Amino acid sequence: AAAYTEKGEYDLAIKDYILEMEAAFALGSEDIDDDAVWADYVATMEGLGVDRYVEIHQEAYDQQWKGKH
Repeated sequence: AAAYTEKGEYDLAIKDYILEMEAAFALGSEDIDDDAVWADYVATMEGLGVDRYVEIHQEAYDQQWKGKH
């Protein structure tokens, strides 16, 4: 339950940022091929806690599928 609550804390901010940047890349207001732009994107995602977000998802996956392979 604690991981679920923690996931929710990251969910909205990360998903909103992804959607914002997808639009910016698609519309050309940000250049996905520009290394500095990409580095900023990655840094922002890290600042939003994407590493912990992925970890929470991995823990949930492992817990659900442990021993079922």
